[in-house]
Amino acid sequence: MEIQIIEMLEKMNERFDKLEQRMESGFSELKGEINEVKERLTTLESVQERNYDLLNTVGKRVSAPQGSIEAQDSVEALAERVWTVEKAVSSIQRRLLD
Repeated sequence: MEIQIIEMLEKMNERFDKLEQRMESGFSELKGEINEVKERLTTLESVQERNYDLLNTVGKRVSAPQGSIEAQDSVEALAERVWTVEKAVSSIQRRLLD
């Protein structure tokens, strides 16, 4: 009876060791994925900053009263594109952080 209990405990110990190895492997993989997400977030933040700078530059270069209607339309189109990108980036960031 004692031998059977010892054998059962040894088998359980082996299973726990295998499970521990799998968990460590999974945690390591997860850690790598988290680092990749952090890198992507950093890239997205950089893109956001560049878009913001672009909007500020465009805003400074073109003033509504002095610019032609065509210039205003192109600035508005550019601003709309940048705003669309900003919304997409923010959406991606929220999904990654959830």
